[in-house]
Amino acid sequence: MDQELTFIRQALPEDWDSYPQSLFEAFAAHSHMLRQTVPWCASLSREAYEQYVLCPRVNDEDLSDHRALFYSHLWNRVKDLSQEEAALEVNRWCHEQASYQAQDDRTASPLTVYRCGSGRCGEESAFLVSALRAVGLAARQVYAPRWSHCDDNHAWVEVLCEGRWRFLGACEPEPVLDRGWFNTAASRAMLVHSRTFGPVADLALHGAPLGRQGQALYHNQTARYAHTKMYTFRAEPGETITLEVLNESRFCPIAALTADETGRVQVELGIGDLHLSAGEKEAFCHGQTEDGAELTLPSPCTDWTPFDFRAPQD
Repeated sequence: MDQELTFIRQALPEDWDSYPQSLFEAFAAHSHMLRQTVPWCASLSREAYEQYVLCPRVNDEDLSDHRALFYSHLWNRVKDLSQEEAALEVNRWCHEQASYQAQDDRTASPLTVYRCGSGRCGEESAFLVSALRAVGLAARQVYAPRWSHCDDNHAWVEVLCEGRWRFLGACEPEPVLDRGWFNTAASRAMLVHSRTFGPVADLALHGAPLGRQGQALYHNQTARYAHTKMYTFRAEPGETITLEVLNESRFCPIAALTADETGRVQVELGIGDLHLSAGEKEAFCHGQTEDGAELTLPSPCTDWTPFDFRAPQD
C-alpha cells in the first residue's frame, strides 16, 4: 500500500495538503485489494492502474470516501461478467441511483451525487468513473469543453476494456458501448480532452498532451470522435495562445497552449473556426480553408463588423 500512497502524494499534492490522510489511505487500501483480487485490475499496466483505478480524483470534484460503499453494491452484479458487460452493468446501477439535474455550484463529490440522486453531466460522469474504479475497471472522464455547433458543453466516460478505450454516457445506459445521444454532437467537436494527474510516460495510453493546469495534465482525444487535422498557430516564444469557439454569444476558451521556442503551437483539432488570443493579439482561423494563423495586434475597429463562425460538419 506504500506505493499507492506515494503515487497519490505525488499526483495530487494540493489535495494531499487539503484532505485528511485517512481519506487517501482508504483509496489506497481499496485499490490495493482490487489489484490483488480482481483479474481485470491485476492485468493493467502499473501506469493504467495508478491513473485510472487508484487515482482519487476525476476532475475538480470534492473528494469523498465512497469506493468501498460502491463496491459493496456492485461487486455481486459484475463479478462474473466480461469487462464490457461489467461496464454496462455499472452504468445501469448509476442510472438507478442518479438522474440529470442542472446546477452551477462547485462539482459535487461522487458520494454526494449518490446520496442526492442527481447531478449535472460533469458530476454524473465523475460518479460513473468512480463506480467503475470501485470495481477495478480503468476509467476516465472525457470532456468537450465547449460545443461549436450549439451552446453549452458535455462530459462523458471512457472505460478501458481489453486494452481498448470504449465510451458511454454516464447514468444513460445503452445496450452496448460506444453509443450515446452525443455521438453526432461529438463528431462536430473542435476539442475533446481527458485528464491525468502526476507524472505520465505512456502517451499511447493517455493521448497527446495539451498542457498542464494545476494538478491536471490534459490529453487530446478529439480524433477518436471527430474528423480532425493539424493546425499551426504562431505567436512569440513562450506566449500562451488561448483557443476559443463561439458559444452562448461570446468567445469561450477551449484550451490554452504555450508556444515553443520558435513561437509555434501545433495541435490536432476538429475542422471548424477558431478565435485565437494572446494578450492584446488575436487572429481568426477558418478551419475548412486554413491550417493555422499568426496572431497580430488587431486594427482599430470603429464599428461592428458582421462575420460568420462555422462549426465542424457532422
